[in-house]
Amino acid sequence: MKKMFLSMLVVAFASVSFAGNEGPQAAPEYPGPKTVTVLAERVLSSGFVPPGAVGLRKTQVLSDGSVVRLEWFGGAKPRKMSILTLSQKKLANLVQLINQIQEGDLFDLNPAAPSCQDAPTSSDAVYKNGVEIKIAQNADCKPYGRKNATAADARVINLLNAIEQIANDLVKAN
Repeated sequence: MKKMFLSMLVVAFASVSFAGNEGPQAAPEYPGPKTVTVLAERVLSSGFVPPGAVGLRKTQVLSDGSVVRLEWFGGAKPRKMSILTLSQKKLANLVQLINQIQEGDLFDLNPAAPSCQDAPTSSDAVYKNGVEIKIAQNADCKPYGRKNATAADARVINLLNAIEQIANDLVKAN
């Protein structure tokens, strides 16, 4: 009898605990960590570098408006620096620009120019719905762009240039 009562109690509890968990009201809103994603980034791979030098550097604009720089010195764990925070208006403008950018393949902007090896490589990218769209790259001493580039691409690249300069100045100051 006790077993039957416990079984019925478990079934009743299970059905009550899931009742009403359908639709938009299913998960209660509570304060907690929000998922922060990368909106735009510049990646610099240093090419051939001596031990202890920065081998890889990423400057990222995140969905919460923060701008961070990650630097790898040959180890698995990067050094992370907070650079600045965009205002909500500037962040909204960046998101609007990113939404205007369409996917497209990169191509060599100067195929007749000679290439080189062991030189730094840089790339600029935006992320739409978690998908990376490379908008510019400099690899093997050659610039790459997109045939379907628009003014939005140029404005994001200009923003990444400015942020990179600020980050460089801050790193030098420390």
